[in-house]
Amino acid sequence: MESNELRDILNGYFGDTSRMYRVGTISSEAENLLQITQECLNKAILEVRPEKYFGDTTSFRKGILDGLLNSDGSKKRNSYTFSTTSQQLIVDLNRLCVTLGKVAKFNKSKPKNEIHNECYKIMILNRSTSPRIWSKRNEIIKRTYNGNVYCATSTTGLLLVRRNGCQLICGNSPFRHVQFTFMCQLPEIVTRQFYKHVVGIAYSEHGTREIDHAWNEVSGRYIEATKLGFWIPDALRLQSKSNKQGSVPDLGGVLGPNLIQDMIEHNERSEALYAKLIAAGVAKELARSVLTTSFNTKFIWTCSLQALVNFIKLRLHVHAQKEIQMVAEILLELARPICPISIDALLSDSP
Repeated sequence: MESNELRDILNGYFGDTSRMYRVGTISSEAENLLQITQECLNKAILEVRPEKYFGDTTSFRKGILDGLLNSDGSKKRNSYTFSTTSQQLIVDLNRLCVTLGKVAKFNKSKPKNEIHNECYKIMILNRSTSPRIWSKRNEIIKRTYNGNVYCATSTTGLLLVRRNGCQLICGNSPFRHVQFTFMCQLPEIVTRQFYKHVVGIAYSEHGTREIDHAWNEVSGRYIEATKLGFWIPDALRLQSKSNKQGSVPDLGGVLGPNLIQDMIEHNERSEALYAKLIAAGVAKELARSVLTTSFNTKFIWTCSLQALVNFIKLRLHVHAQKEIQMVAEILLELARPICPISIDALLSDSP
């Protein structure tokens, strides 16, 4: 048998060991020794590899990184370089650098001859303490890439993608790349709640304006505002005594059926007055002011999967108005067959 010197690291202490290789025919005792040595080596690697400590404290993770760099790393003016023949170790080390906010990139060199293995080298920059976020248009470089893309969402909500050995920040979430478009016809009292929520989806993060939806609604300045008719609830609900903006079912029949008929007649009178104003030459944009919020409007909403699930979460809440809950249920019914796994995972992720 032939041995090759190796080095393992644990808690900042370095130790030499050896790996044995089979050369020719060996005895059963030597074969057993070879297997035991291999098992010990594998267990040692699992014990000291960086992945085990990704969730540990920052100081502990920094100690692991410093131990690796001080053992087999080489220091230059603005960077550290670490080389290994283990692809898994270099990938783990790259991930460890990301968790510590360090910029790192790695590449693979071809073996010099048949005896040597492929070597992986990672470069860790000292001049930057966090992955760089491109903020200017002229800083973006376009590259052709045909390989695999590995991504993970960081604790800040940013999307980390590794291409060509470099990790890049390219967006907030992969769920924003899935887009839905809905055409809705709803009464104004429901549409205003819908739109109020949609406005909240557009927000600023890390100095960049993020728009996660598009909204296009028919205009009462161009078409007759009564063209889509008006909406009347099937049953009236009582005002909640514990929630100023909520309602409760009229289980005792306190609200009689005549009130619904009064609502119908009121909307009909509003519609008749609108028609009278239009016939007299009043502009549509002014004539529509006499209409109630029961009249329907129509709009097209384009949103990402992330925005849609956020809407569904909030509007399915027990304190949301019943009518907007019904809208959320319909949107969920339409979208779930398209992205069943993602939607179920996002809905169960938070309230």
